[in-house]
Amino acid sequence: MNELRKSLNKCKWDSYIIAILSVVVGVLAIIFPYQTGDILCVVAGVALIVAGVALFVRFLAYGGLIFGGYALIMTITTIALGVFCLVYPVLIQDILKVLFGIFIVVDSAEAMAESLEVSRVHMPGWVLMFILSLVTAMLGVCVMFSSFDTVMIFAGISLVVDGVRNFITTAVFSSRVKKARKELGKYAGNGYLGDGSEEL
Repeated sequence: MNELRKSLNKCKWDSYIIAILSVVVGVLAIIFPYQTGDILCVVAGVALIVAGVALFVRFLAYGGLIFGGYALIMTITTIALGVFCLVYPVLIQDILKVLFGIFIVVDSAEAMAESLEVSRVHMPGWVLMFILSLVTAMLGVCVMFSSFDTVMIFAGISLVVDGVRNFITTAVFSSRVKKARKELGKYAGNGYLGDGSEEL
């Protein structure tokens, strides 16, 4: 039981940290949209090139072409994509905005489905969760058909909304789990489940 409580507590704080980071990154994207887009392309390009070099080392370790043909193909592809990100950042930004918009819409659709599931057990806060998810989904659609600077602003807003939504969701579930533990503690009567006073 203690291990379960520790695991749930860790998940809760991980969710809070991710939510806060989403808000921080979102605010930076809103304030510095152009710089954020360039930084993303540079970071992606450098990361891919580094990954390609690592794959090339793996290719050599596997004995060259005889045993590492697959690693060589992955090396060339990864390095080429990295160089492409650095040389053609505008094209990469156009691709990224579509992919990012799709990701936001899919993530928001899942969140809306979760909020509807929560509504079936009459858990408070599900209406706000649903509204925030719907707003985020609409922003995701806008992201796919806007200029990249506008996309970064929309992406920033989406990240802020998504972070707030996740923070609220975590707080609501944590409250319900704590309440359930208190009820179980009353029925157990032997202290094994605790009195629900521990933080969850």
